This record gives sequence, structure tokens and C-alpha cells, in this order.
Amino acid sequence: MIKTFQTRINDLLSTVCNLLSGVVQCSAIDPLMFLIYVNDLVELSNNYSITVKLFADDVELYITVSTPNDVVELQKALSAFVSLAAK
Repeated sequence: MIKTFQTRINDLLSTVCNLLSGVVQCSAIDPLMFLIYVNDLVELSNNYSITVKLFADDVELYITVSTPNDVVELQKALSAFVSLAAK
């Protein structure tokens, strides 16, 4: 099923576009979808030595890089997050 979106400003409508991923901003379901995604992201981060900070609708991931192994750990976490987002 292909999802689409369209933007309205006053009485003008944009062309209909395909939604490839995510949720359209300002949609009614956006807050719920964000919370579901973020909860999975935070749970997944527990498997890695990274820190996740959440504020409103923003997510920040970081790690202190002191050794080459820290870079490897960060890449593993980012790859896992990309896999999660692709589902």
C-alpha cells in the first residue's frame, strides 16, 4: 500500500506525492508514531555503549570517542538504528 501526502496553504493544494518513509509532519497520528519509534530506538540503544537523549520530537545519539573501538561501537549502533528504521 503506497501512502501519499499533500500540503494545503489556504485554498491552494500541492500535487500529491508518495510517502516513502516516516509520517507526514502535522498529521494526527504523528505523535503516536514518533513515540512508538522512539521507544524502540531507546530500547535498542541499551545494546550499545551510546547515550540517547530525547527532547520533544528530537533524538540525539552520541558516544565519547576515545579509542578506535568506540568508533566501531558507534557504527554498530547506527547500523542497527538504520535497520530498525527500514522495518
